[in-house]
Amino acid sequence: MFHPQRTLITGGANGLGKEIARSLQRAGSLVTILDRDGASLKRTAEELGVSGIVYDLSNLQDLAREFSKWDTTYGPFDTLINNAAVSNFGTAWEFELKALSELLNINLLAPILLSQAFIKCRSQDKVRSKILMISSVSAFQGFPYASSYGASKSALLNFSEALSEELNEENLKHISVSVVCPSYLDSKLFSGARPLLGTRILKIQALADEIVGHLQGQTFLLIRPRRLAGLICLKNLLPHRLQIFLSRLLGVQRGMKPMKPSKC
Repeated sequence: MFHPQRTLITGGANGLGKEIARSLQRAGSLVTILDRDGASLKRTAEELGVSGIVYDLSNLQDLAREFSKWDTTYGPFDTLINNAAVSNFGTAWEFELKALSELLNINLLAPILLSQAFIKCRSQDKVRSKILMISSVSAFQGFPYASSYGASKSALLNFSEALSEELNEENLKHISVSVVCPSYLDSKLFSGARPLLGTRILKIQALADEIVGHLQGQTFLLIRPRRLAGLICLKNLLPHRLQIFLSRLLGVQRGMKPMKPSKC
């Protein structure tokens, strides 16, 4: 079983990141949270008694260099949790380049660059380490009105699968990768979303506790709610027309529709 000793969590000032930090601290890990919201970061760091770093992950240019500094100051980290994410809701043709660039920088490119920096730091010391990616069930299914968000999460899952195999092939087996794909959470990010048929909005604290358990294990992928895992497997076996029918039956098409007026 893997026991995180020193953990860096991006997007750790609020929502799921904050609750993961709380759960990890209870489990005995020394936690550092990173967020671009300085005021919220300060409040959460004081509330939980953890270290905090103010940084905007859309600034990719300095990210690798900054990680090395953070690893020296607050680490060495044996656990990296790429949790930070932003979303744009609306029809796909409404999104402006600036908003799309920010979303892809934060949701996809920042986790890739942080993972690169983390691996370079941990590849030499041979300490057992782990990278955890927070993706989404939208990695498996396109959700109308959240096309760019889903695209970023699908790409993140694909990258994680390849990265995991590369670490094994390059004899860096002491570094492992795992992914969590949750559905809608009770957070500001999904305010107004409708849960899929037969499911409920996930409670953040319960999910955070489960994520820590997943982090300590050896399983690559965690999908929540649990029943969606079977439906995702079934969907991939069906012809496209039946996939669309199943998606509509589950309410995928209406899940994000209440959030459609949101502008990027």
